[in-house]
Amino acid sequence: MGKHVLFLVMVLLMLLTGCRSERAGRSTPAPEEYLTALEAYEQIRPAMLAWHEDAVVVHMGSLSGAEPKWRVDSEGKAPWWVFIIHSPGT
Repeated sequence: MGKHVLFLVMVLLMLLTGCRSERAGRSTPAPEEYLTALEAYEQIRPAMLAWHEDAVVVHMGSLSGAEPKWRVDSEGKAPWWVFIIHSPGT
């Protein structure tokens, strides 16, 4: 019984070693990572057109959470933008 328990413990330790948690990055972007809607669109445009060449943005918005730092600031920049994309060809 002792060898089986030792084997089981070794297997569990190996599995747990592979499941280490990684330290998460910043939950809020640094101020230099805040973008205007146009800057954010320019970043997503290549992926959008790679998905479908006739893809268009049909809605754009930002988060309006309880945290003021999540909202669009006086310079028109926000940490997150949401784009809804449609492709007539799909």
